[in-house]
Amino acid sequence: MSLLGSFLKRALRVEPAITKPLNAKKISHRFICASRRSKKDFWEHSALGKSLANIGDKGHCEFSIAYDFTGNRCSYYNDFLDIENEAEVFIFIMDHIGLTDRLWREKLDSALAQFNIVGIRGNTELAEGQATWWFDTSAPGSSTLSGSATLNTKEGSMESQLGPSPMACKVLEPSFIAVIARDIFSAEINFDPNMGQSFFALDFCKSAAKAGLSIGTWPIDISDSCALTNPLAGVENWSDYFVKYGEKWSASDIPK
Repeated sequence: MSLLGSFLKRALRVEPAITKPLNAKKISHRFICASRRSKKDFWEHSALGKSLANIGDKGHCEFSIAYDFTGNRCSYYNDFLDIENEAEVFIFIMDHIGLTDRLWREKLDSALAQFNIVGIRGNTELAEGQATWWFDTSAPGSSTLSGSATLNTKEGSMESQLGPSPMACKVLEPSFIAVIARDIFSAEINFDPNMGQSFFALDFCKSAAKAGLSIGTWPIDISDSCALTNPLAGVENWSDYFVKYGEKWSASDIPK
């Protein structure tokens, strides 16, 4: 890595120091998920359902789960963002994600004291025309990616370490996106229903950056069973949404 590259990487990194937490007595954490599973299947078999059932102290936790969901994920998410709420953390999460960190609440509150929008995995760069969050634009021997997860496959589990975390990022992986409700409401941004499941997170992060909100990753332990469930299978025509995404965001609109 070049000296300039090393300097930029250090500048982007955020040390996970003890930060002033959100007021735990007033802040509730709401998990919001649109699942194609039935209620029974979600709680008995999905990675998210099984982990939420075993998170221990559920005080100040709310679960907003849409079962048998076939609608527009962004529209469902926006139902929560369209109402001013001073005392909630929204965790937009997909059902193939398992929350395995016993200190998730403390870590997430610390993360939201640093960033307006928090994810587990992300990218510190966003190039013109970039169509996925995980596209690595760095030179050989370095990486623009951040975060980690335990990946569950048919062959077993493996740790996927993408890069350092916490990090300030340009875009987040869409399976876990946490926000303080009042920040998003005040910024007047939401999830664009026209972006589909493949591009809604890219679009949301660009809109957030354009509105002056900060975005970053934080080291919260999760498992990801996406390889087993393939949540996007048969959902949409990727190329059609890529065209819509490209039409909305010209090169001049990409936040620097």
